[in-house]
Amino acid sequence: MKILSVNGEDICGISKTLSDGVNEYTKHKSKTLINIMSVREIPFDYCEGHNIDADGIRKLCEWADIIHFNDYVPEAYGYKDVDFYDYIEPTGDKKAIITEHGTMLRTSELTQDKIEKYGWKLLVTMPILFDYVDDERCRTEWLPFPIPTEKPAFSPVPFEYKYPQFTIVHAPGEAYRWPIKDTNYLIETADIINELKRGAVRVKILTDTPWPKALEVKQKSTICFDHLQGYYGVNTAEAMSMGIPTIANLNYQYESHARERYGDEPPIVKADKVTLKDTILTLRSDPELVKNIGLESRKYAIKVHDLRTAVLPQLMDAYKEVMKG
Repeated sequence: MKILSVNGEDICGISKTLSDGVNEYTKHKSKTLINIMSVREIPFDYCEGHNIDADGIRKLCEWADIIHFNDYVPEAYGYKDVDFYDYIEPTGDKKAIITEHGTMLRTSELTQDKIEKYGWKLLVTMPILFDYVDDERCRTEWLPFPIPTEKPAFSPVPFEYKYPQFTIVHAPGEAYRWPIKDTNYLIETADIINELKRGAVRVKILTDTPWPKALEVKQKSTICFDHLQGYYGVNTAEAMSMGIPTIANLNYQYESHARERYGDEPPIVKADKVTLKDTILTLRSDPELVKNIGLESRKYAIKVHDLRTAVLPQLMDAYKEVMKG
């Protein structure tokens, strides 16, 4: 199979990670087309399809057996003079699949309507997205965030790096995401804790930080704070792989999907705005607790998020299903 992964912006490098996995661990071939690259991600020149003209994009479409759209429906990408509908069924002969990470599926009726209209195979990286489309028509599945857990950048470092200094790492992405990532609330809570003089805490905010640097900072942090919005993102999956406990506020839906599919819930340290301060203080005062949660987090990341053994087999099964029609 030949797969073309099409992106507006490759959110957190997910589609490139999947493409790399296809190329490294299978006999199939995947290329990545990216229109916008955020600063957290890899350089443009690492991607097959950046800075090419319309004819080059058309050649990529002609080359592919499957066109894998990420986060957007075909007309929303902004690739000038290229109509992807010329290539995908029913107009063309290419198969289509789409992966959604959150924003467009929750906020765009166009995206929801188009996915349902064409009945595209839909992969969602967060179970909360099941509510936004017809699961049966779109054959929706949860594809967990892919993490190459065996690679050094995603592996644990010696625990002594993380104490006695206690660092909370938080990666909201670009600054405009702060309000939806509870960033200011985390800063305010840390300030209150430091005023109590019950053990200092540092907060490292990774905003507009190149991805390799973000991984390096995260790897040496004591705990991670994702957000309090009811689910967790790729930052948490990376932190779990590194053996770092993460604070989030998983809702019942996320936990129930995890129990049903994997037999247990993610080892997330649950908190909300009322309990965040006491939760951080508990972790600050108990290094052994932090260490144990970190060990469980690493095990869960390998079980659920490992690119080669957990995520890629499911992705390849989805491609095979699409090819069969």
